[in-house]
Amino acid sequence: RMPISFLPTPYRVQVNESRFFAPTALDCLRLPALLGETIEVESICPSNGTVIQLTITGQGVTILDPPGCVMSVAAPRMAPANAAGNLDDPHSLTRQLAHFFSSPEAAALWLVAYPDVAILDIERAWQLVNDVALDRDRAGLVAAGNFIE
Repeated sequence: RMPISFLPTPYRVQVNESRFFAPTALDCLRLPALLGETIEVESICPSNGTVIQLTITGQGVTILDPPGCVMSVAAPRMAPANAAGNLDDPHSLTRQLAHFFSSPEAAALWLVAYPDVAILDIERAWQLVNDVALDRDRAGLVAAGNFIE
């Protein structure tokens, strides 16, 4: 499936002069590798309404505003029982629980309802989505209520 949509979603994408939407935050992170282009993403923090802007290339996130943005990530086996979605498709729940947040504090507010969902810094999320080897010395998944180093 190509992760683009012309129906409005919370993830507005621009590639050169073309504008469209990405179905999920996860799709935003993998689009540059699929398209072979740099993309610009604009989203809204679900906790506080802050505008989040990212510029993403095939090599990573080059611009992140506000700095310190994070992303929620749920592995299919981590998807909480209270998540809405197709229970026959655990990846559907995973996609629905991935969001960009303006800060770890903003993510912590949202995580109250989803305590089994993890928070990653955007660089780590990009590496995960694009299957890049992770640096074992960096902070990885962070439990709800904890902040990223």
